[in-house]
Amino acid sequence: MELDIYSLLSEEYIQKIPRATFEKGDIVFPAEELEVVSIYYILEGEVAVSAYSFKGRQFLIDELGPGDFAGKFSQLRKCNFFCEGIAVKKSVMLDITHYASALFEDQKFSLYFYKKTTDRLYRMYKIAMARSLFAYDELLAYYLISMADKNNHIVFGYKYIYMKLNISRRNFFYILEKLIDQGVLSRKGNNLFIENMEYLRNAASHVFIFMGETY
Repeated sequence: MELDIYSLLSEEYIQKIPRATFEKGDIVFPAEELEVVSIYYILEGEVAVSAYSFKGRQFLIDELGPGDFAGKFSQLRKCNFFCEGIAVKKSVMLDITHYASALFEDQKFSLYFYKKTTDRLYRMYKIAMARSLFAYDELLAYYLISMADKNNHIVFGYKYIYMKLNISRRNFFYILEKLIDQGVLSRKGNNLFIENMEYLRNAASHVFIFMGETY
């Protein structure tokens, strides 16, 4: 059974630890090195963690949601990966920054923190492996199915999708236009719709198996 962070906090900490609210688009933590590493626990909302290549291309590193810790954890390892965290939607978090040292002295809290961050690393490693194991059209098919609502409408924008794929905008639109020409997708204004779900399921079948998901 998943532990709740409040079950690990004393009544004193529950009263003392402040909540931080971030609106959509707010920077939760910047790419620049920080004098004090901020550590948050997400209660509501979502944070996209991204970085830039030396050529200026932005790519998505991870996505964090309720139950995840957020912060520049690379700095805790005396390094800076220059990752930036942006609130994807209005987000509410516990700001444990100034209480982290004391909380980490508690064995149960430390185990909870490291279990959460290890799960996150495993998730990131799995996605990185998938990018090496599968072709872009297989991965795109997988993400399009994952991003579609019950009406087969792709509810995310183009930039989010090609950042998720970690490919260039040019390559993304090349694959996208091919799928539209084949009648697999349709475009109405800036909205994408899946017209041939069976085609995408076949294309993404090996990715779903690797991810351990049903399709």
